[in-house]
Amino acid sequence: MTSGARYSGIPSEYMRIAVGGCGRTGAAIAEALIEAGCHVLILDIEPSAFRFLPDDLLGMDRIQPLIADITLESQMRAVGVQDADAFIVVTGKDTINAVAAQIAFHILRVSTVICRLDDPIKRKMYEGLDIVALSCTNILRDMVVWNHLQLRPADGE
Repeated sequence: MTSGARYSGIPSEYMRIAVGGCGRTGAAIAEALIEAGCHVLILDIEPSAFRFLPDDLLGMDRIQPLIADITLESQMRAVGVQDADAFIVVTGKDTINAVAAQIAFHILRVSTVICRLDDPIKRKMYEGLDIVALSCTNILRDMVVWNHLQLRPADGE
């Protein structure tokens, strides 16, 4: 893990994705992005969080685990989030995710920002903004009810 690294020297054929939060969700997303051929910058304020990344992933040159506070523009800028093609923030705290998403989109001008927001009120606020707000609760609900049980809304609802 390094602090202050950037996307310098990354070939343009790689999509550059920054992921805020390296818990189980962030690590799983990073692994899937690597498998999809992306270059991943994964950020967390806590060095021990990187334990969720598989050891074989850490040996790859297409992932950079970096210690950074994603609620601070200066630290996000120092690690190169502004050079990312997309920023995905999935910490376990809606407030941190909301702040980081706004910094990435409005200040650093990252064109695609995806933000985990489980609080329905906060998520509704973001629906009118150009930040994609996802709820793990709603995603799981939809997968269970619509996909696996294959239920459909009753007529007229």
